[in-house]
Amino acid sequence: MARALDPTRGLRERAESLALCGSVDNRSALAEECLAAGLPEEAVMLYRISLVGAYENDPHLRFAFARALVEQAAWDDAAEAVARLRRDHPCHRPNDARLLRARVLEATGEAGTALGEYHELVPAFVGLEARLRYGLLLERLGRVDAARAVFAEALALAKRNPTPIETEARWAKLARERLGATA
Repeated sequence: MARALDPTRGLRERAESLALCGSVDNRSALAEECLAAGLPEEAVMLYRISLVGAYENDPHLRFAFARALVEQAAWDDAAEAVARLRRDHPCHRPNDARLLRARVLEATGEAGTALGEYHELVPAFVGLEARLRYGLLLERLGRVDAARAVFAEALALAKRNPTPIETEARWAKLARERLGATA
């Protein structure tokens, strides 16, 4: 609600905090606000600056950096960052890292490999994002019936497990829209 009333408030507050204290925590908080505001380039820059010294191999920062690169659509850098994250920190948010990898594969033209990654990820992934991305890829590949089944399953899950989380509501809405579009 606060974001809707004042969409730049979080950015301003985080930028002020960073100006007062240039800590990694403040830089990361501003980077997250940048991602939420649709400014992935700024987030990438903030994470890149943070990944030095004692924080060079921090798994939380490495994951956030890889996610920011994916959101920026910097696919070559994202592929490298995701591979490094999975190699150096295989136990850190493994399903989220797999989702990033699947997104990179899909964006770089490796649709078949991405499809397999999504297919394996869907049962283990908490939330609707992996399922919807899988359905969208199926749809793009012309497998409309399979995509419809994935979207219907996502809607059923959303109805069984309603959540106030905004991103989950957006994925459920997308599933409804795609079912209507493929009818």
